[in-house]
Amino acid sequence: IITSNFPAEILSLTSQCAASGADCIQLRAKEMQNDDLYAAAIEFVKICRDNGVCSVINDRLDIAIASDADGVHFGQNDLPVECARKLEQKPMIIGKSTHSLEQLKSACEEQPTYVGLGPVYATTTKPTANPVGLEYVTKATAFLADEPVRHVAIGGINMENVEQVL
Repeated sequence: IITSNFPAEILSLTSQCAASGADCIQLRAKEMQNDDLYAAAIEFVKICRDNGVCSVINDRLDIAIASDADGVHFGQNDLPVECARKLEQKPMIIGKSTHSLEQLKSACEEQPTYVGLGPVYATTTKPTANPVGLEYVTKATAFLADEPVRHVAIGGINMENVEQVL
């Protein structure tokens, strides 16, 4: 997840991640003006596509569609997945954040492509978010074993703790 509001930094990080083997990159630019975000998203998607990397735009279905991104990721207070399905111009990857089993069950009813489980650990990206911990990841993956929805653990995961998460 690239979290930045600076176009040059977004494009530089996207290129670095793509060159280093990332297979999916999410653009999260919460404070950018619409025109700047759109312009950055166009270049972000191009870099991803040129490197065979899946491109996902955080929160902004309009920007995801307009930039021809592969997907969009929604938080708990964003559009319902059903709205994205109605508006998509081509099949899109649609993700939904979850922070509890209740939210996870509700998200699965919406039938996203995947759910985000987290933040597993504290993260500077969302300093006010309470970490869900490994217990939630364990319970969530057990619940999802019989669901058609994929999952990804996010938040504060680094080289020192990734093995515990896996």
